[in-house]
Amino acid sequence: LSSAFFESSGSSLIVPPAKASGSIMPSDDYPRFRSHFRPRTRDGRIAVISFLVLFALTQPPFVHTVANRISPWLLGLPFLYAYLLIIYIALIGVLIWAQRRGV
Repeated sequence: LSSAFFESSGSSLIVPPAKASGSIMPSDDYPRFRSHFRPRTRDGRIAVISFLVLFALTQPPFVHTVANRISPWLLGLPFLYAYLLIIYIALIGVLIWAQRRGV
């Protein structure tokens, strides 16, 4: 709607004039920002990929086919528990590494 319509109707709403492109979309007024969900640095990409790979090793399709054993005891624990403990410690290590790198 044009600003002339609002002025004649007595409304106090002011509509900015259209830009040269003819669009008054809200995105035209703001600078473009990159998504904060995507890593911006090489260290960030390394951290995300390594975290996702390690986390995938703890999920049922892999755990049930590969690590679902008790027989070899490691660290005084059944294999499954020792396996998951090692993977979770590695996940925590990735998070600490990413935090120290300032990712």
